[in-house]
Formats: sequence, C-alpha cells, structure tokens
Amino acid sequence: MGGTPDFIALPGELSQEEVRTKHDEAVRECQYNSGHGGYTGTLAEKIDGVEFPTLPSRLNGVLPSRHAAEQWVLEHNEKWGPSFAVRCTGEDGKEWWIVGGWCSS
Repeated sequence: MGGTPDFIALPGELSQEEVRTKHDEAVRECQYNSGHGGYTGTLAEKIDGVEFPTLPSRLNGVLPSRHAAEQWVLEHNEKWGPSFAVRCTGEDGKEWWIVGGWCSS
C-alpha cells in the first residue's frame, strides 16, 4: 500500500488549538466523503491528530512558500502518524498554516 499527500491551508492567525479543531473537522469530512472505507489517500487517515514540529532556526519558524512547506512536511511526515502543521508565507504575503502529510492509500 502506498501513500498520497493531502493538505489543508489555514490562516496563520489561528492558534494551535484552533488548527487542531479545523484539522479534526477536515478528517471527519474526508471520512464522510470516503464512506469510512480506509486507505483513502486523504486526511481521513490522519486520525492521530496534529503535531507542530520545530523548524530549523534559520527559517525563524516560517517556511518561505506553500510549496516549501508541503515539501518539508513530506520529507519528515509518515503515513501512519499524525498530520504535521507548519507555517509558511503565502503568495499574498500573509502567514498560513499548512496541515497534513502522507496519507495511506
């Protein structure tokens, strides 16, 4: 069985607790949409919650783009573990949370 990346983007002003809540809502929505079948390749598989990993200090806690954030998560996240949430600067110049990772498929 493989893995497929899946992410949601949330406004950077949300607290970590609010990110957890939004993530859990997205998990439930993905489960509903997939019929709770398992191996969906979506956030439906990320039932273990969200972790907020520490980024290298040279990044000051914020990755330079959504693409960079997704790539960083994919290099560090495992499909059977929780989602990761990292901050990035969007094309609009605002900060965003990128939440997700590898999802079993």
